[in-house]
Amino acid sequence: MRYGTGDPYDDPEYRDDVEGQFYYIEFGSTVERGKFVSGSFALPSFEAAIEEAEKATGGRVEWLR
Repeated sequence: MRYGTGDPYDDPEYRDDVEGQFYYIEFGSTVERGKFVSGSFALPSFEAAIEEAEKATGGRVEWLR
């Protein structure tokens, strides 16, 4: 699901929810394990999510498996 803003003044592409498969990035806290301190907007593919995460961190990503 890509969640819209719900704001009636926004264009429909931003305002309305869209069903589908989307990816979100969640950044974990560096001081408290299990706490996520920020995230991303909906991304259309796994590859786009990886690219965005690496761009946002300057390539310093620790992937948990």
